Amino acid sequence: MLVTILALGSATGLRFHVNTRRRMKGQLCGSHAHQEGKLCACDAGFAPVKLGRHGTAIPCEHSSANEGTNHDDSSGVILFGTLATSRHCLCLASNIVKERGIEIKIPVSYKVWGERRKFDPQVAQQEGAWKASNGGLNDADRMILAQTYYESDSVFETGVGESTKICAFTKVPRYTGVDNAISWLGEVMKISPPHYRFHWADIGPVGAWSHPKDKSAIDKWPFSSSGALAAESEAFDFYFVDGRFRVASVAACMLHAAAHGRSPSEYKVGIHDFRKRAAWGYKDVLLIGTPIEGYLSPNKTTADLAILRRKEGVTDDDILKIWEKHKADAG
Repeated sequence: MLVTILALGSATGLRFHVNTRRRMKGQLCGSHAHQEGKLCACDAGFAPVKLGRHGTAIPCEHSSANEGTNHDDSSGVILFGTLATSRHCLCLASNIVKERGIEIKIPVSYKVWGERRKFDPQVAQQEGAWKASNGGLNDADRMILAQTYYESDSVFETGVGESTKICAFTKVPRYTGVDNAISWLGEVMKISPPHYRFHWADIGPVGAWSHPKDKSAIDKWPFSSSGALAAESEAFDFYFVDGRFRVASVAACMLHAAAHGRSPSEYKVGIHDFRKRAAWGYKDVLLIGTPIEGYLSPNKTTADLAILRRKEGVTDDDILKIWEKHKADAG
């Protein structure tokens, strides 16, 4: 079954839609895009873009996108792979922007910048590239994470910091990180490779460990788990969740990988502090993921984190329900 994951920005937050072959409101437009199952956004309605393996897509060619007619001008429609507004259609899944007939290649920030190397704490300290933080990763976490980074060519992180330094030490070619604390994000950016991408997920005033101080900006909270992913046109080898909105973030990472053609065996998702919260706050993660390393895995370890594969038999719709349930859960 073709599944399309859609995120629609609005005053009420973020809504995902799966397999949306029906119109949401208004009448079908005359565009051939509707009839061929390609993306079309008219009067805030939409049909899916066909996403192929590793992010390939059928470019959006509907006339309304080029002519600036019959589109929702207030927010646009954001798809894992596609953005349509009243002025242009951005087909991120195919890495092409179509703007008034002009095609622009959108590059993925991937750069081979030295020989890959395994994480060595002693060498990393001597180089001034890393030091152990307090209250975060333990030694078992570091070793599992370091090996996973070394084996990965692309990494996505929610919650940046010590893990970002380990990632850079192993010289991962493609990295994207997102955090809710803008001042902390700026500090990490200063010491990170220039081609690494970073996003600030604004959730309003934050306190320690980026927990929201109040609910004044709750309408923006769902974007924390999905906004940065929507800007990435290819799946990642490894997604590490160590910021806020962790259950929603795990679900969003799995949906992002699926939308960009990755099978469950072709990527991993990690979540920190799983030992402490698996039985209560993060228990729904076990509905969609199976631990293969770290806590609750077959391997005995003192790690707090868990490395997961998508659970066998779980559908995108199942994962979407978990995201919906936890999209405003800042845990």
